[in-house]
Amino acid sequence: MTMIKLRSRFNYLLCTLILLSSCGFAEKESIEQVLNARDHAVSERDIAAFSALLADDFNENGASKTDKVRAQQQLFEQFEQIQMQSHDRTLTLDGPHAACEQSYSLRVLQDQTWRSLVQRERVLLKKTAAGWQITGGI
Repeated sequence: MTMIKLRSRFNYLLCTLILLSSCGFAEKESIEQVLNARDHAVSERDIAAFSALLADDFNENGASKTDKVRAQQQLFEQFEQIQMQSHDRTLTLDGPHAACEQSYSLRVLQDQTWRSLVQRERVLLKKTAAGWQITGGI
């Protein structure tokens, strides 16, 4: 094989790898936006924004999207203030599905007392016509 053909194949392979990795990067950025939007929706106690992040076929241990939204609304009503921040994320992409292992810090104010906890979770997502949405794990 001539040096020119070898270079040409190498350049083709390099361009393909760059395109594939940039697609993965864009998808991961989109997923990060969804996860950050969840933190924001919880912190702002915005049930409409929270609900919009969940896929219609959301299922968490038998709880549907409607069940999860109802439970989240009850939490919003239970606490005077809520602050949520996720960190230490590891994303795994598998075509139109993704999983995010992350920790989150949750602070709540009730009866003039702040309480806090840190938990680890595995958020499941899928890509829909509307973009990435959460399907379980929260």
